[in-house]
Amino acid sequence: MEIGGDATERKHTIGLVAVSYRSEPEIVQLLQSLAGDRPSLSVEVVVVSNSGDCGALDKQENVRVVHPGGNIGYARACNLGASLLKTEYIVFCNPDVRISEECVYALADTLAANPEFGMMSPFESQHALSCLPSGKVFDASKTSRCIGHCFVIRRDFFEAIGGWDEGFFLYWEDTELRDRVVDRGKKIGFAEGITVLHSGQHSVVNLQPGQRKFLAQAYLCSHAYYILARRGKLAVFLWLVRTCVKNGCKLLLRGRRGPDSQVRVPHRSVFYHLYDVKALFSLRMLANFYRLTSFVKFDGRRFPWQQD
Repeated sequence: MEIGGDATERKHTIGLVAVSYRSEPEIVQLLQSLAGDRPSLSVEVVVVSNSGDCGALDKQENVRVVHPGGNIGYARACNLGASLLKTEYIVFCNPDVRISEECVYALADTLAANPEFGMMSPFESQHALSCLPSGKVFDASKTSRCIGHCFVIRRDFFEAIGGWDEGFFLYWEDTELRDRVVDRGKKIGFAEGITVLHSGQHSVVNLQPGQRKFLAQAYLCSHAYYILARRGKLAVFLWLVRTCVKNGCKLLLRGRRGPDSQVRVPHRSVFYHLYDVKALFSLRMLANFYRLTSFVKFDGRRFPWQQD
């Protein structure tokens, strides 16, 4: 069988999990890209709505919408969606990705043909979508490149490594998952010839200041939780000190230059110029270092430092 062949020849069962947080328009477009000109989907889709939206989408064939009753975080929502699938392969996909069913099956076929790989992802673009799989795979196991926006994994392997770590609320959970894949002796792959559209960060545009502050704090917690798990307490202590000092210095430098000065930062960063938030919250984590694990770990409802 050719990779990504006709629907009648497909031999794999595939489910797709997407997590929505105020992302219903994006999910609609994701489903449209999957279906193409077909009346229904052959891929089984589970949408976990952390914001209570997408309710009308489960009227579509092969689409199930789950409402967990609040924002349970990205990792926990992915695990919930995966638990409802009995398919051989699971694709985890961000709402702002546009991917065809041909690409989904091509990813699974490429992974099946390369058993030394534990996860397989397409390349991403903001301009073009293509499904011309060559069968060749780019090995990203020894790079820092992360594939959280869209990847396929065998369900039995996903369950064997324990799924997503639910201690993460948002950010760094995909890096931690790929690390456990590599720990199990598998490689991380990108399938040549398969490219999906990915706009990126759709859920963090037009945020209110309080929301941006919370996400910056959640990011720092996720980073600290990741370092703590992979490298230990001394490493996370040194990282916190460096983060506090670096952002404190940037805050002072910006003040000396005046309010209209522009400090160079990534233009798409949701944490643009939040040096005060990052410096003070790093200091707060240092003050709570004696209980750092519980301080930075998300419990599925909230962080211990969140205001009610």
